[in-house]
Amino acid sequence: MLKHRTSALVLGICIVFLSALPANVLSQSAREVRTLETVKKLSAEIDQYIEDNKDQERIFGARRSEQGLWEWKELGSEDEEAIFFEGGGNYQLAAVWVRSSHVVFVTIFEGNDEVGDWSISIKYYFESKGRIIQVATDYRTLIDDIKVLDSQYFNNSGQVLEHSVEYYGLGWRGNQKLTEKPEHMMTPIHKIPVYFKVSDLPFYSLLKTISPKGNLLFRGNGWGETLHKYVSTVWHVDIGARLDRLAELNQIYLIP
Repeated sequence: MLKHRTSALVLGICIVFLSALPANVLSQSAREVRTLETVKKLSAEIDQYIEDNKDQERIFGARRSEQGLWEWKELGSEDEEAIFFEGGGNYQLAAVWVRSSHVVFVTIFEGNDEVGDWSISIKYYFESKGRIIQVATDYRTLIDDIKVLDSQYFNNSGQVLEHSVEYYGLGWRGNQKLTEKPEHMMTPIHKIPVYFKVSDLPFYSLLKTISPKGNLLFRGNGWGETLHKYVSTVWHVDIGARLDRLAELNQIYLIP
């Protein structure tokens, strides 16, 4: 009997607390829930669009200049691809999908072809007016044998509706999900750049140009497969001992 009375008392307190909240607070919360549901639905639709149009991307690459700035260019031929991969140090690769003349999805992959101990892939989802709705990050470090998945959803004002961070083990722990951030993690994920509008993208000026003929150089081969072959070849030559750990960075490619 005492247990039932206690439960009723707690329920009564909760009802009194909710009734004391301003109506606009409750309605705002309901709107955020509906907005989040809409955003997640749109993100899922974009994922399906990419799945159905894997060979329709435009590819861009960037390396740092002597001044330390990223210099972007569109990789419109196999020759340009070969020249790009001859560079050293950090690099970025981006794949862009357009639907109904609007950029809806961008993936930016960053790695280092000299060290190869880490990689980061960031997916950007945009609605038809060019505003960000989701940023999904996959960061992996072989130093710590850790994979970090960071996901953020946004409303039309650029405010975060939901933010989640998950940690997974690599190497001998397989793809085991961890309950919290590992204390031994030496290389935490660096700040994730959020481009709130398509026009904020670092290579936006290139997007406004006409795609060069034959830009879809990875058609029929698949961008992920091409990048995998490149990583395997370069790491085998430059890294050697790390070749047996390539599988730990699998699926960090530009396709979702």
